[in-house]
Amino acid sequence: MKKLLILALISAGAVSVMQSCKKDPDGSNTGNTALTVAEKQRSLLVYSTATWCGPCGLTGGPLFKSAIAARSTDELIALDLHPALGGLSLLNSIAFKPGNDTMFFAPYANELYAYLKPNGFIPHFYCDNSVLGNSAVTLQQITDFADQYNKIKPEIGVAASATASGNDISIKYKMKAFAPEAGSDYYTSILLVEKAITAYQLIGSTHSTVEHKNIVRGSAKTTGSGLNSLGQTVWAGAPVAFGDNADWSNPTTATEVEKTASFKFEAPSQSTKDAFDAQLKASVMQQGFGWWNFNKSNTAVVVVVWKKISATEMYFVNAVWADVK
Repeated sequence: MKKLLILALISAGAVSVMQSCKKDPDGSNTGNTALTVAEKQRSLLVYSTATWCGPCGLTGGPLFKSAIAARSTDELIALDLHPALGGLSLLNSIAFKPGNDTMFFAPYANELYAYLKPNGFIPHFYCDNSVLGNSAVTLQQITDFADQYNKIKPEIGVAASATASGNDISIKYKMKAFAPEAGSDYYTSILLVEKAITAYQLIGSTHSTVEHKNIVRGSAKTTGSGLNSLGQTVWAGAPVAFGDNADWSNPTTATEVEKTASFKFEAPSQSTKDAFDAQLKASVMQQGFGWWNFNKSNTAVVVVVWKKISATEMYFVNAVWADVK
């Protein structure tokens, strides 16, 4: 089994807690045009954080935004993930489930974080199948990992497009096998990203308001079984990290597969917001992140391709960023 990079040591200061065919520069395609898959390896950075985490506001958040500025989305795709909210009992109540998860949290965020191993702390920087560490991570470390990964011949290439009509987002994505591993199952995550929002953040011990970037707000992958990939009970139709089945099994070199997905933004009712906020304020988390006010110009879709290694391990293969048009 290929292991392209050595797992980095976790820093000792970890905090316990958890239509034409013209291609856009980010590797996506505009509108409803035909998708062309480039032989391009992109890097994936997942920054796991929380608004109530002082070290996140002090060092993690600024570093994450520096990484976004340092590389284009055709080289490094950076995602801001808030997995800790998945532990609130309100979010795990099937009776209280939202019609569609447009509140950036459970169950998919907690599920995705479980695969970014080793974990169990925040800030948590994951890049290209390696956990770099927490507050001691440097921009040079992130860009070095990304630059190394960009030089690798991709197993699977991926292209995507996303268009919105009102609150409905239509997603199209195509994968092409360049150097697939024989017998492998490839899964995808299809994540909705809010590009920027000004919201609360604890900075050290100071309560403040800052700009957050590339926040994972939703998932277009759902489960029909009522279980996520960890075997946890959610509900039929719940948004999950990977879906119930592989997107592509045992592909052969030079073959392609194209698929579609959809996502509908449904703003939570005021009663849902009130109930959630009340539980949040009564918890250690204290402060909320801010509700998602969907605007297509401030939204992107990220398609991440994973190779399943075992029942508890997914290996990052490739990703693509597509602005919603």
